[in-house]
Amino acid sequence: MNEALTLLGKSGVTKPARLLETFKSPGVRTVSFETGEVYSRCPVTGQPDFSEVNITYQPEELCVESKSLKLFLQAFADTAMFVEAMAVHIATHVAESTGASLVRVQVTQGVRGGIETGAMHEIIVAESTRLYREATGAHREPGVVFATVTEKLEMIGESK
Repeated sequence: MNEALTLLGKSGVTKPARLLETFKSPGVRTVSFETGEVYSRCPVTGQPDFSEVNITYQPEELCVESKSLKLFLQAFADTAMFVEAMAVHIATHVAESTGASLVRVQVTQGVRGGIETGAMHEIIVAESTRLYREATGAHREPGVVFATVTEKLEMIGESK
């Protein structure tokens, strides 16, 4: 088992988490996840919103571990966020976690007031960035990417 993974295979780990864990890509070209069970709250009314999330990415070095993704998405249940911001948030975290060359996230919010709302965010890493990684050996290691820069700084003891 991959020692960098802290959620997979651990009994009792069921609480929402604001982190994504990764493992070394076995060489797949495209990975996709789809779920219709993402809940969040309207930032104006506080009422629950129900969304479908589709994530597609092209891993360079690392893949997202699915249990950590499930727990990451469950954390939105306590988050007041517009669907557009959710698409950006998820795509950014997948891109930062994996170093993927392409990340596409489509979030479709259930009908509210007779309107279904959808938002898509795409991140494309420039070919020059990929070539730089290859030339310098700047590779990502499997493990955890935390939800915010503040959390990263707290982990290494550099926050105030």
